[in-house]
Amino acid sequence: MIKFAHVINPVKVGGGSDLHAAQPVTFATMRTAKQHAEKTAEVALYAAFFPEDEDFVPGFFNKTKLLSRSVLDSGTFESNKKLPFIKDILDRLWEASSADYFIYTNVDISLMPDFYIRLKEIIDRGFDGVIINRRTISGRHTTIEEIPLMIEEARNGKKHPGYDCFVFRREAYRKFVLGESCVGANWIGRILISNIAAFSRSFHIFEDLHLTFHIGDDRIWLNKKYRDLEMHNEEQLIRILKELLENGDTRNRKLLKDFYIYHMKKHFYQGRPADIIRRNSPRYRLPVPPQRLYPVASTSRFSDRAPASSPLRQDPVFVVGYPRSGTTFVQSLIGTQKGLVPLNETHFFSRAWKDMRFRKDKIVSGCIDAVIAAIRSGIAFSADAADHVRRMAEEGVITPKMLFEAVIIDNLFQKVGHRGLQHARWVEKTPHHVFHLEKIFAFYPQAKVVYVLRHPEKAIVSRRNSFLFGDEHMWPLQKHARQWLNGIHHMEKHKRLRPESVIVARLEDLNADRMKEMGRICAFLKIDFDAGRLNNYREIAKTLIYPWEFWKTDFVKDSRSKQMAKFQERLSAEDRHELLRIGGRKMQQYGYIESSPQVSSLGLLRSRMNNAGLFTRLARRKIARVLPAPVKRCLKKVYFLFVRS
Repeated sequence: MIKFAHVINPVKVGGGSDLHAAQPVTFATMRTAKQHAEKTAEVALYAAFFPEDEDFVPGFFNKTKLLSRSVLDSGTFESNKKLPFIKDILDRLWEASSADYFIYTNVDISLMPDFYIRLKEIIDRGFDGVIINRRTISGRHTTIEEIPLMIEEARNGKKHPGYDCFVFRREAYRKFVLGESCVGANWIGRILISNIAAFSRSFHIFEDLHLTFHIGDDRIWLNKKYRDLEMHNEEQLIRILKELLENGDTRNRKLLKDFYIYHMKKHFYQGRPADIIRRNSPRYRLPVPPQRLYPVASTSRFSDRAPASSPLRQDPVFVVGYPRSGTTFVQSLIGTQKGLVPLNETHFFSRAWKDMRFRKDKIVSGCIDAVIAAIRSGIAFSADAADHVRRMAEEGVITPKMLFEAVIIDNLFQKVGHRGLQHARWVEKTPHHVFHLEKIFAFYPQAKVVYVLRHPEKAIVSRRNSFLFGDEHMWPLQKHARQWLNGIHHMEKHKRLRPESVIVARLEDLNADRMKEMGRICAFLKIDFDAGRLNNYREIAKTLIYPWEFWKTDFVKDSRSKQMAKFQERLSAEDRHELLRIGGRKMQQYGYIESSPQVSSLGLLRSRMNNAGLFTRLARRKIARVLPAPVKRCLKKVYFLFVRS
């Protein structure tokens, strides 16, 4: 006889809570459903709860080991609700039961009398990972005595898209990745779905079974005061999905990737502050007058001399390369060495420069607000710095180098203080700055550039899987390959002109022999190499990664060698063929020797047509972004009138 273990999380609440009426109904319907299934399945009911809720749990429930942790142990939240982690609930069920299948439902989800009987039929059909969507009924009936009326209403109840009933094999649970996600907050359902889908042999979401119901449809978890709890769970969900996608044993990968793309976009654009200044800049006024801290004079747009009042060293280190090649990792390793101070990515030359307008080599005041906004989209820039820069722009005296140094000083000041500015050798890392080395060397002739190189296939796959907040996951292979190749060409051009100023660091070599490679890099930077400091690179990295930059957290948790050994998707044979066609010579030059995969002419033609389609979609999106709103509305009407009809 099949064995089910069904766990819920009862909580003692006052009369003002919707759970006050819902929980007794849940308890009673679970007991009735168990009794109906006596001849069909062996059902055990479990409750996982905090100590203060114990006397509220009915006697017909098996009590698990008491819960001890809550989401409040992970941070401070506006609602201050003591919500348990789903992992703690399911861990206690694992310890208490050896049943074939585990069931978790929200504590306000009631069961129809034949719930377990129908569930056994579903499992007998071959499904081992099941989600059952509820029916929503009115709030007219709220007492145990009215359960028959509720059941009758639930037979025709309103369909609900939410997920609140989860069934999975006990053995599959050993592989689940649940992080510190909590029950009672939004996205917990998607966290459980992702794990069940990833580790079930046959997974299905049943939307119309009429097996569970919920009284009313208040959706309290969507209240604004629970927004921070929703953000917490969404951050956990993104990390969980990333780990599941990196695991080669997971199933239903399209579902997982669709979830990941959706939440990366949603969280990146809506979850982070509009201006990074809100989270990362000082809330106090600077202790020294801005004119003593920021540059106030310079000769030209590309001055090769320090501004007269600049306290900065003029021999900085710039770390560049193709994105997802390990630039943050290398910057963190360099930052462990004495006297070197790493900074967050400025995106100054690749992003802020695009908004600049000039008059006689000075930035005009009309564009300065747009430039400041572009700066703040990537790095902190204090109100003092912004006010100072605006005044200089109005006076017509500010150059790009002065503005760049204001950005550097504003962020370096937070790490070393006013007195340390002139002694700190700062390390800036923005991968795309490889395409702006002309400006960098014009600003800082004594600068050192570390170009980080990684096998292009691994870097491209990682970039596609990580940068899902824009259109990059849609880029055709040719666009990725040419950007990788163009970056190398830019680097090699300046390495020929300044052989003492540019060095190539392969990520693979750093993983194979970190001491040797870091010794070589330190010799290039003309600093003493202290191998004992390298172990601090994770702590350095934590200061360089913003909370929403999930794609950068790998090497903070694990050693890079372990990360490199993890499962990683490969490009298709056709894409590998294209990569070798475009960048094969450079790949071979830098030690990435690959044999050309066998591809059919038809497969290659199909791949190129698909990539051409991607180029067309990207071009259409770019055009759509610059069109006026009335034109967009008109085109949309034409599309639906003639194309969709």
